[in-house]
Amino acid sequence: MTAMPAKNTPQIDITIEDDRWGEILPEQKIHALIGTICESLPDDHDLQGLDGHFEVSITLCNDPFIQDINKEWRGKDKPTNVLSFPQFDDIAEEAAFLPEEVAAPLGDIFIAYDTVKRESVEQDKTMHDHSMHMFVHGFLHLIGYDHIEDDEAEEMEALEIKILQRINIANPYENMYIETIN
Repeated sequence: MTAMPAKNTPQIDITIEDDRWGEILPEQKIHALIGTICESLPDDHDLQGLDGHFEVSITLCNDPFIQDINKEWRGKDKPTNVLSFPQFDDIAEEAAFLPEEVAAPLGDIFIAYDTVKRESVEQDKTMHDHSMHMFVHGFLHLIGYDHIEDDEAEEMEALEIKILQRINIANPYENMYIETIN
């Protein structure tokens, strides 16, 4: 009989489809990062009500892998850095129907090594820092954050910056919006 994880320990399923990921995003770092994310969320966020009793699936892949998913599910035939597929539109509402012993499945995150590596070089960031940012970004999408509208983007980016600062990663947006004038 397998012991059930403690209620406040998220269940994480990591699939490595590309060995180049190596130890860039090990499970212990992801657990710690999820803890930091949860501590950074507003007290009234639906995720707080789950008290860590949730699960998330992460696939660390490459550009061809993520391109296939992006084409199939979003109709975009190109690779991207991160894709998130939330399980629920309303976490609290849906989780209320789950048996107490079942962790709420938040959804799936896919992160592509090739694109993240290329972006980290182009943006003068470490692969580690950019990968951590992509995970935070993807996780926030799972729990209801978005950046389609300007006000949503500002809220999401501010939360990303706050979370990353707590783990000593510089503001990833700091130089993205600066225009150079020649």
